[in-house]
Amino acid sequence: MFVALLLGCLASSAGCSKPESIVREAAQAATDGDREAYLACFTERSQAMLRALWQISDEKNPKPFELRGQGGDAIQIVETHAIPADRKGVERALTVVAEGTRALPLILHRVGSQWRIDLIDTERIGSGGVDALMSGGVF
Repeated sequence: MFVALLLGCLASSAGCSKPESIVREAAQAATDGDREAYLACFTERSQAMLRALWQISDEKNPKPFELRGQGGDAIQIVETHAIPADRKGVERALTVVAEGTRALPLILHRVGSQWRIDLIDTERIGSGGVDALMSGGVF
């Protein structure tokens, strides 16, 4: 089974990604100020949320919203764990990221062969939700 999965990943033009890779890509896109590259790091439902927030921000502020970051190398991946699939069977992972002294847990979904950050599930875990997820909680 593992060999078949590995061969499938190698044969795919996109390849299999690690959850951590997409987090670094998002951080680099933010640093570069590249909205489209940043959006590509998120699930479709998260992209819709980000676009709506940016549109409101751009309409209400004289200066358009600018992405900022310290680059993919400035963040530290503290830990990554597989977590239970959601109710629809979507494979998920929990990645904890640190930038400076701040730690941020992120929920990622596997979309095809790639991982994407999901803001809705990330928001759902809230404080204390990480422990529930790690003990088999499903939402």
